[in-house]
Amino acid sequence: MVFWSLYSCSCWCSSSRLIFWKIRYATLDGFDAVKICTGYRLNGQDYDYFPAHAADQAGVEPVYEEIEGWSESTAGARSWADLPAQAIKYIRRIEELIGCPVTLVSTSPERDDTILVRDPFAD
Repeated sequence: MVFWSLYSCSCWCSSSRLIFWKIRYATLDGFDAVKICTGYRLNGQDYDYFPAHAADQAGVEPVYEEIEGWSESTAGARSWADLPAQAIKYIRRIEELIGCPVTLVSTSPERDDTILVRDPFAD
């Protein structure tokens, strides 16, 4: 089981674009399920943001959404078609949750292993 938080991801997000640059799919490959942190629970109340106060942070419980994982390797993928269907569903679900389209996906530390999902400069 892998846990991924929308609130502590390695990404850059402007008001209208999201770029994953350190999501190494090789670390997600092979898991039956992947959990995405979609919010936090504190004293029985749900929040869609990470509390700012240190005392609240110490007592917060993450709220996860679980999605099906994938067994195929994504390391070094250079096109959308190279990704397993479940990896694409994972990316699309992240987009839905944050309300921002993904423009680039990096699949390894190599510069060429980057998928241009959509033009990051297009309106």
